[in-house]
Amino acid sequence: MGQPLPLTTKVSQQSDCTTTYKTISAKYGDGYSEDRPDGVNAKQNVIDILYVNLSPSDLATVYTFFDSVGGWDYVTWINVLIGDVSATKYKLDMTKGIKVSATAGNMYNVSFTMNQYFGF
Repeated sequence: MGQPLPLTTKVSQQSDCTTTYKTISAKYGDGYSEDRPDGVNAKQNVIDILYVNLSPSDLATVYTFFDSVGGWDYVTWINVLIGDVSATKYKLDMTKGIKVSATAGNMYNVSFTMNQYFGF
């Protein structure tokens, strides 16, 4: 069962969304070609999330979330980057991992990638 992305008010405006479209192409002998969507979920969003200036307690909240979701459960989030108004399912991209960096004082930045998920 999916879990909502924590601390959504602390998601940086520097976060970004890449949208891709899967297509199938057919080329015919007379030089004509045709492109079609590949399946019912041909459009997929990939989100690079950036949290900036998290306190140690916020960092602990985010890591508790990562530990509970891992790469096996999905995340629900309203993708305000592209104007979504309802929650969409995403999975953490564990091939890219989770990057944490210390900033000034006792503050932290956290970045990670989520891929849109169409499973149950």
